[in-house]
Amino acid sequence: MTSIFGFLFWAILPGACLFTMVGVLRQHRLTQELRARGLRAPGEVVNLRTDFLSNSVIMEYAFHLPDGSEHHEALRLSRRPLRSYPSVGDPLEVIYLPDDPRQHQRVGAEVGLLTLVATMVVLVLVMVVGGYIMYQLMMPHPMGEWSP
Repeated sequence: MTSIFGFLFWAILPGACLFTMVGVLRQHRLTQELRARGLRAPGEVVNLRTDFLSNSVIMEYAFHLPDGSEHHEALRLSRRPLRSYPSVGDPLEVIYLPDDPRQHQRVGAEVGLLTLVATMVVLVLVMVVGGYIMYQLMMPHPMGEWSP
């Protein structure tokens, strides 16, 4: 049983941590690119839906490009107690790449260097601590002396 648990643990934990690391790194790179050559565009929240299955709120928003076109997007926000969510019609601002408006981030949701480093440190610690725990669980423990 322990070996199956250990195998599943080591098949899933590093994969999930690496997947998260790649996602945060990609968002950081997009933030850097948007800071270098991104343009700002006004937008607004057009719809809010609650997804009870994933315990989240889906915020649909649109932003307006200088050529008059409108770009629609949806963002999943995790539901938390005492958290306020935007309302339909609330303004927001995005930064987008002029050659590809699909590459954008809401102003204030950028992934900076501090977020990147903190996320990497936490994920590496999770993998190290998880590895240590699994190592301790899989090591044979000396049996105590039995006397009748």
